[in-house]
Amino acid sequence: MQKDELIAFLKHAIILEEKSIPIYTRHLDSGIFWIKLPAEKAEEIKRAMEHLARDSARHKDMLQGVLKGLEGVV
Repeated sequence: MQKDELIAFLKHAIILEEKSIPIYTRHLDSGIFWIKLPAEKAEEIKRAMEHLARDSARHKDMLQGVLKGLEGVV
């Protein structure tokens, strides 16, 4: 893989991580979304989705760091 291809790949990966965060968090506070689930199951799913959102934010930051370092390399 050439440097320019890797940069394009990293930029695309950052965009995907940015798009995934709202998907994970969109319904976390919506009572209507969770009303048909038992409270225990709803909390379990909410915790998992919050974890995924945090991971995506962390991944985005890591990818940006790699990209920044790569762009500084001649």
